[in-house]
Amino acid sequence: MVVVCSVPAGRADGANALGVLAWEYTHVNINDIQFDEPMPEPPALKVRITYNLSEAGRRDSLRKGGNGQRQQDVEIYVYPEDLDLFTVNETGEASFDVRICNVESIEDPPFGIPLGKGRFEFEPWDNWKVEWDVVPEPEDLLALGRDIRAYEHERQLEGEAYALEKERKGEEFISDPNARAASIEREHVNIEGGHRFENSHQVALFARRRATADQEAQKKANRATLTEWIQKNGSKNQQERLAANLLPWQEAFATVEHYLFTPLAGFKLCERFDPAEVCMCERAGSDACEPKFQSLDATELTADEWDDLSRIKEAAPGATFQLREHRATCKSHANPEVRRGVIVKFTLGQLTFKREFALENDIPF
Repeated sequence: MVVVCSVPAGRADGANALGVLAWEYTHVNINDIQFDEPMPEPPALKVRITYNLSEAGRRDSLRKGGNGQRQQDVEIYVYPEDLDLFTVNETGEASFDVRICNVESIEDPPFGIPLGKGRFEFEPWDNWKVEWDVVPEPEDLLALGRDIRAYEHERQLEGEAYALEKERKGEEFISDPNARAASIEREHVNIEGGHRFENSHQVALFARRRATADQEAQKKANRATLTEWIQKNGSKNQQERLAANLLPWQEAFATVEHYLFTPLAGFKLCERFDPAEVCMCERAGSDACEPKFQSLDATELTADEWDDLSRIKEAAPGATFQLREHRATCKSHANPEVRRGVIVKFTLGQLTFKREFALENDIPF
């Protein structure tokens, strides 16, 4: 007896068919089994791929009998396992656009075009144009599509992991009453780790509430400091108005500031550069000249500046000091004008009082 059966073409599962036959026909000699024409593969699906040709690619297209146009739309057939590469619209048409891919890097994408067949060109907003210098084979387009989809899937997983980490950090922030936002912006807040939460999120609500509470606590502490100082050092008039809750806090602050800097009243305050005096152009003050200004910590002092600094320090023994250097450069004058100063800072409780005093006159270089 001869048994005829069919096995799918290109499939290495003939043994399965034989196993079924051996089970059903236990008395059949396996050598008597013959196979007819292979069974057809699963039906291929028609899809459309859109891509761009460079000028070299358009010439190649014309040589091969194509239309030579930049945008090419090619229809090919793929097996069902490749269908995930394509977008399917409401009418059931499957398509994939490989003219542009989005890669969050200014370096070449982590996938490539077969050597000599094309290249990537960077565009704003992390977009990369895909330029084919020859007409690609269908498998070239499918290979690129697989790479793009694999990259997108990896980025999606990273995004999901980041979202979970962000929510975990947000929950920790809410649970910790001592946690504070790294920065509070108009539309969002940032917490530790660079996690951003829009104002509609609960984390932003807690962050703003805590910031407001901190500001109120700071205000109360500052007013307590000023109250104590006025009670000890203020005039009788100020003390009476303070007792009646009628003393302006701004006046109290100014009074303390005046008291602290009175020993330095004989020293000149550091002044900003006037652009008109810096400009050396023939048309001084014109739009053609825009003087450049720079301020940084001073790294050297002249003998006279040192003497000035010593006198300032002697007059304000309870202060801290920071040396500063200010430079102004005119467009038509290579050497900058330089002024040096010292920031004198007093602290009272959590209040800070500071002024910058000049060290000698302008120094032309």
